[in-house]
Amino acid sequence: MHQPAFATQRFLVVEDEPLIAIALQHLLEQEGATVIQVHNVTRALQLVQTSPLSAGIIDIGLGDDNAGPICDALDRRRVPFIFFTGQSDAALHRWPFIPVVEKPAMPEVIVGAIKYAIAAGTRDIPSTTPDEADAKARSAD
Repeated sequence: MHQPAFATQRFLVVEDEPLIAIALQHLLEQEGATVIQVHNVTRALQLVQTSPLSAGIIDIGLGDDNAGPICDALDRRRVPFIFFTGQSDAALHRWPFIPVVEKPAMPEVIVGAIKYAIAAGTRDIPSTTPDEADAKARSAD
């Protein structure tokens, strides 16, 4: 019998492609998660501020928008997240320590990345690059 990987977990899925969003929701629900699905930055930011979340699955490119503000908000709340995106360069540049899963991907790769992010916790994953940390330290002097 299959043991759900994410029983009692609550995930935010931010994806602007409806078929991909539905497939992610189905996968995560099969693994026992409750899924909140949104397709734009405004709604995602509202949910990050008001909803208890276990993790986020984020597409960095949302049409004409960029998911950067969502990632910053998740990071401030110490909610782990992964990128599920076709724009891995954009994700890696700003958040080099956050797991990136390239589209398309096998379900077990997505589940594994989420498990890793949750296990590592955002407290253990620096959200800034070493250069940004150095710049912050210099400006504090």
